[in-house]
Amino acid sequence: FVLSDKWQDAEAARTAGCTSVLVQSPYNGPVHRDFVMPDVPSACLKILQLSRPKTTATLAPVEPVSSSAGTTRPKPRSKKSVTVS
Repeated sequence: FVLSDKWQDAEAARTAGCTSVLVQSPYNGPVHRDFVMPDVPSACLKILQLSRPKTTATLAPVEPVSSSAGTTRPKPRSKKSVTVS
């Protein structure tokens, strides 16, 4: 995404293959821009809206794993001293 208020930045976004989100200003110009928003907060919200995943899939619930389920952890290795000569 490119967020700006100038038409030159919208052109640079198009050239780079990015989505342009312009804030309304006298510098918007007559060039292509993907979105024009009235202010910076609404432009940021638009970018967040566009960047959300478009999936509606839900994940199956997962049962919590009990740490006292009879599992054993391997014992830590003992530290050995090494002498280098």
